[in-house]
Amino acid sequence: MSTQESDSTPNDNNQKVDYDPTKIDKEQLKGAPKALLRFLRDILSIKDEVDQAATVEIIKSNIVFRGANVWVLICSIIVACIGLNNDSTAVIIGAMLISPLMGPIRGMGLAIGTNDFKTLISSLLNFGVMVGISFVVAWLYFLVSPIKTATPELQSRVHPQALDVLIGFFGGLAGIIASATGDRSTVVPGVAIATALMPPMCTAAYGLAVGEPAFFFGALYLFLLNTVFICLSTVLTVRYLSFPLMKFVNPKTERKVKLYSFIVLLGIVVPSIWFFMKLVRENQFEESVKNFVKQEINYDEFFSNVELDEFEYETDTGIIYLKVISGYIEDLQIDLWQSKAHQYDKLKNTGIVLRNNKKPEKIELNGFISTEMYNDQKKTRQQLEASSKILRSTLFKYESSEIDSEQLARLLKVNYESLIDSIECGPMYINNLHDSIDTASRYIVYWNPSLADSIVNNNRGNLERHIILNMESKNSKFLHINNYGEK
Repeated sequence: MSTQESDSTPNDNNQKVDYDPTKIDKEQLKGAPKALLRFLRDILSIKDEVDQAATVEIIKSNIVFRGANVWVLICSIIVACIGLNNDSTAVIIGAMLISPLMGPIRGMGLAIGTNDFKTLISSLLNFGVMVGISFVVAWLYFLVSPIKTATPELQSRVHPQALDVLIGFFGGLAGIIASATGDRSTVVPGVAIATALMPPMCTAAYGLAVGEPAFFFGALYLFLLNTVFICLSTVLTVRYLSFPLMKFVNPKTERKVKLYSFIVLLGIVVPSIWFFMKLVRENQFEESVKNFVKQEINYDEFFSNVELDEFEYETDTGIIYLKVISGYIEDLQIDLWQSKAHQYDKLKNTGIVLRNNKKPEKIELNGFISTEMYNDQKKTRQQLEASSKILRSTLFKYESSEIDSEQLARLLKVNYESLIDSIECGPMYINNLHDSIDTASRYIVYWNPSLADSIVNNNRGNLERHIILNMESKNSKFLHINNYGEK
């Protein structure tokens, strides 16, 4: 016997009941937002996967630098120096993969996050040992290396960028999450590549070995930035995952440890914020400098001999150094560039300095500019300046001949409101046909048609004197229209 199939689901007694999966349940719809939040929380939460005891044990075991760890570090440092020397990214990545630099830094973060002062001291000591060994080995390598050229890989570690800070933070965050959840297969090597602690340290040693302070301080700054933000990410993760705090029998000792840990944490967080904001401002300034040079200088083929050399930035002031490859740039042009730079929001207090800007004293056949060209340019500039003075003088005369209509209206309203119907005014130019042009203020007065001629004649002189005195119009011409429309 056949049975008709229908949408149904079995219950506990293997009996079929009617069930429509396409039907929307209103009660379920009301609870959808909460269900979505629970779903997202289940996806993003890692607390259930954390083995706190195993994580603490692993981090502490990687803090101490002795024996094999030291020799692995030395080998990785030499490999990294070779990669920097040969400008080989692949070699540098290989060095970072075998480098054990992360151990003491992660140990500091764990110690601060759990109030483990003993582990903090141990991590700081081993961090000092790690930095000392790495720096000495890299310094000795670059000291004896016959290749002293500053390759692009070395130069890229001199000026930290704001994004380098984020790389350090999120790289360290990925590392501690991987360690806490037991996934240490591929993430930890990836973190070593991302945070890039070793190349900046080797670059700092290069700067000291070849006598380049900019390389030394810039790369050391980048290394310390990455260190601070890796440590900070570890502290935040340990706190978030609720790792157990160190307990002490003596409450006084516990308070002291908590205070010291808080001071160290504050010493990490405050400089981190300050460093980040400083880098953001420097990067914004650098971007404005590059845009200025591109849009205001290099866009013109005539100034293709000028290029950006370097720049200095300190708080809200800076200096742009431009290098003149050949030829000579006039002071007037430099002043023009300076005024244009001040129109950029980040360059308002920035000066411009030209290097190698030598004024030509004789004809140079192979130079960018000859003496004849320079003299022609100077003559043209003088002519332009003379024309500019004439135009400014003419403009001043025109502006001085303009009449303040509002002031004139107030004057007439007080003294002549019932006598004058209207008045026209404006500048007038007088040409005596002998190449002489003068300006005057012209007034056309329309008297009230209802006034007698005698009243108009009696008030003409007073009106003219009032206008001359109050409007400061020494050279004024008046035209009166009487009540019959006659002059």
